[in-house]
Amino acid sequence: MKALSVKQPWAFLIGGGEKTIELRSWSTDYRGQILICSSKSEKDAWAVVDGRYHQLPAGVMMCVADLVDVRQIEDTADNQDAAFVDSIESGVYGWFLENIRHCCLKPVNGKLRLFDIDENEIEFVGENYDFFADAVQFATGKQPTEKSIVLNYD
Repeated sequence: MKALSVKQPWAFLIGGGEKTIELRSWSTDYRGQILICSSKSEKDAWAVVDGRYHQLPAGVMMCVADLVDVRQIEDTADNQDAAFVDSIESGVYGWFLENIRHCCLKPVNGKLRLFDIDENEIEFVGENYDFFADAVQFATGKQPTEKSIVLNYD
């Protein structure tokens, strides 16, 4: 299966169905299932749920989505909302994602651009899956600071 590394918290937002457009400076002819992996480079992203801080895992499989379209994207309010950005630069490509399916968090060595992952490595989860309980195993022991990226769901 094709895979794409996305920095946190954007990988988390894709998994939650909140971010349905991923922005890239490059295009691809590929359409179909794509594994979204969190990049190892962002280890200071957090979600606050019910007053508790949860560190978002880096360097793991997050979810599988259907990549249904890739095209240059206009800077409209709807596109900004779907991409979780304040503005969209001219010439940027929007990767349109649908049909999110969650998978167990497993370490993955991401790469630049699209890369291949053996489909047998992907384990899908059921409705009662507790993402934050699973994510604890990847916590670094750090605490959030004023420089942390924090998504507040309270």
